[in-house]
Amino acid sequence: MHGATVGGWVANGGIRDEEEEEEEEEEEEEEEEEEEEEEEEEEEEEEEEEEEEEEEEEEEEEEEEEEEEEEEEEDEEEWQLV
Repeated sequence: MHGATVGGWVANGGIRDEEEEEEEEEEEEEEEEEEEEEEEEEEEEEEEEEEEEEEEEEEEEEEEEEEEEEEEEEDEEEWQLV
């Protein structure tokens, strides 16, 4: 393709190569899709991390409750011994 492009038209009277234009559009679409996929993956990872943190917090709370119950039981046993 020779000549300067003006609004899609080549100065020598020809039209801009449609294949080239289609390729550019396809590349842009692919890039957009890749970006969207990356964003989705990041969101999923963040959600998984949040879920893991919540599970850890729940486990810690359960452990604390169990420890408190054990301490209460021990206290009751001590009272009974006295």
